[in-house]
Amino acid sequence: MNRGIRLQLTDFRKAVEGLIASYTTDTRYMTDQGTFQIVMNRAFELLGLTESEIVREFGTSLPSVALWKKGLTAPHPAMRQHVYAWLIDRTTEAESTI
Repeated sequence: MNRGIRLQLTDFRKAVEGLIASYTTDTRYMTDQGTFQIVMNRAFELLGLTESEIVREFGTSLPSVALWKKGLTAPHPAMRQHVYAWLIDRTTEAESTI
């Protein structure tokens, strides 16, 4: 079972790394709220994140994070890069504990 979880974490990390890399070549990903929603919801599922952790880490509000999860809003594209980088760090940490 741990092997399956590790594989899911690795695949997620690589996908998010790809999003960051694509920011320099394809500006669609900078403003795509749907992609951000998918990434955030998968991160909550895989990493066991809480909305409060996101609030503390990025200085946003609980209602904002709830809207991100629903895909109704997303942070500014520049902030998304920071969120994605943080998710990569968290995923790498989770991979190392399995």
